[in-house]
Amino acid sequence: MVGTLGMIMTSPGQTYSVSIFIEHFINDLGISRSLVSTLYTAGTLIGSFALPIVGRQIDRRGARAVMLIVAALFAGHSAVSASNLAING
Repeated sequence: MVGTLGMIMTSPGQTYSVSIFIEHFINDLGISRSLVSTLYTAGTLIGSFALPIVGRQIDRRGARAVMLIVAALFAGHSAVSASNLAING
């Protein structure tokens, strides 16, 4: 159950989920396919810098505790982003 939820939670950042929306990104944002790909690559590389830190924390504290912290951080970031979007339209 936990593994399935983890896969569902990470699917928005995975290539198979992002590829569904590439045409929408291009049309809605008015940017080229190569820029979408460049931004996705940059995001992936920037995100990968956190992996050694998270890995060390998993070794020290356990996967369950770290997943709880990461999920709380993502939820907080999503709430702040959504409120900014609602305010700024």
